[in-house]
Amino acid sequence: MRGALDFSQANVKDHGWWLKWRYVTRSLAAEEHTELVGNLYSLSLALLSNSRIDTAAQHKSTLERYSTLRESKQPWAAALESQYLRSEADEYAVQWEKLTGWKPNDAEALAKWEEEIRNATSGKREERERQARQEQNRLDTFHAAVEEIRKKRLKQQGRRR
Repeated sequence: MRGALDFSQANVKDHGWWLKWRYVTRSLAAEEHTELVGNLYSLSLALLSNSRIDTAAQHKSTLERYSTLRESKQPWAAALESQYLRSEADEYAVQWEKLTGWKPNDAEALAKWEEEIRNATSGKREERERQARQEQNRLDTFHAAVEEIRKKRLKQQGRRR
């Protein structure tokens, strides 16, 4: 849907004007996206019709060309996406450094950290195994005592096992 908004009559407090603005801008964005996808589809068909092109290489080049097409049609979206990915990775690295005290790409610190984790978990595992053996011994002792009491009572009653 094509529409026109008269900004001379814009009233920021008018809910109806904002609804119309939202509807028109969304329809224009959807129209541009449809055109972009159509261009990509045509490009993919043209590339696939060439029998000398390897499909994996063709797929990679199609994605690259799609990003180029997208940058030409929607430069704000492509810039925001790459900026978002960079900022997300940078933010992760900063958070990691605050949490651990070392940078994620520091191989020496990573090896030291892995060794600490390995030592901490192996000690815990051995402790759990020791506790499990103690619990099993306690249960065996308990069951032996119960059996001994049962035999004693049977003997007192004059019965045999």
